[in-house]
Amino acid sequence: MGISVDIGSFKRAQEKLTHSQNALKRNLLNELRKMAAEMQKYARAMTPRETGSLESSVFAHVVNSKNEVHVNLYVSESKMRSGIGNNKRPVRRVPIGVYAGYMNSSQYRLGVKSRLKQVENYGSGMKVKVGKNYIERAGNTVWKRRRDDLKDAGIRAGFGRGRWK
Repeated sequence: MGISVDIGSFKRAQEKLTHSQNALKRNLLNELRKMAAEMQKYARAMTPRETGSLESSVFAHVVNSKNEVHVNLYVSESKMRSGIGNNKRPVRRVPIGVYAGYMNSSQYRLGVKSRLKQVENYGSGMKVKVGKNYIERAGNTVWKRRRDDLKDAGIRAGFGRGRWK
């Protein structure tokens, strides 16, 4: 007399959960990498253009820690601003960080190259406005368009159609 329990069934269930968790993490990381690339593309399309050095210093990458995953969209502050400005003269060489802060948060009128970039964006099918708050607007635009893809990644990993936010 006694109770016998087959531990093998628990082990299989535990392995299945572990595989599902790994699949979920892998699928989410792949989707977040796609989102990061799209955020970078949108942020570069939204930046005002004078010399092009601000556009080329916008980057996005995925930071993966044990419990959290972040998508960082940032401007590389160490790069120096260079090129020919709207007045056909070379621009002052200053770090992009100083220039990027002003271009992201201040009021200014768009120059000729920025207005031409706006027309080019619409011509290429990317309907975004060039101007201030380009980092936040790029993140919000991509998040609104791609958040359902994250939910689908969870469903593909085997976590069903539960409540996904």
